Amino acid sequence: MKNYAAFGRAFLMDVFGKYYKEKLCFVLMLPQNHFLFGLIASIVLYFEFNVSLIGCFIFLVASVVIDVDHYLYYVYRKRDWSLRKAVSWFMGKRRISMKMSREEKCGFYSGFYFLHGIEVLILVGLLGYFVWNLFYFVAAGFLFHLILDWIDQMLTSGKMSKYFVVWDYFNLRKLKFIGK
Repeated sequence: MKNYAAFGRAFLMDVFGKYYKEKLCFVLMLPQNHFLFGLIASIVLYFEFNVSLIGCFIFLVASVVIDVDHYLYYVYRKRDWSLRKAVSWFMGKRRISMKMSREEKCGFYSGFYFLHGIEVLILVGLLGYFVWNLFYFVAAGFLFHLILDWIDQMLTSGKMSKYFVVWDYFNLRKLKFIGK
């Protein structure tokens, strides 16, 4: 997996270069940016691929709502329901991780996010096939979100996670937790 991450990081740094490193590395994974990128993708889907408005809306919402697992992780970890405190807690962890070298980041994790994995995409895709075809848009929104997360990971740490929920569950237990 390291070779793919190194290749992906090198490719993306060639494309985005210094601008990403200096300006975007801290903010790409914030919910408002997932919303902005999801909105742009939804507009492209609507005008270029003739996707229905409801499909585009579901795609957009899914590309942001997948991060509810971050909030639920905070609730589990801190036993606190405050959304404001959850955002502050995650921003603090992000600040700590951005000060670390790439090598240091490989020894830490920031949380376990159960919606961020291929298994969930498969499950939601199966719901689209067997239950209601609008679940395909949920799966597409989740996938779009995960791709943005993977790009951010390649550019900031070179460490890849969020491929498989089960894999992350067992591997993250071996790492140190960022923050308190």
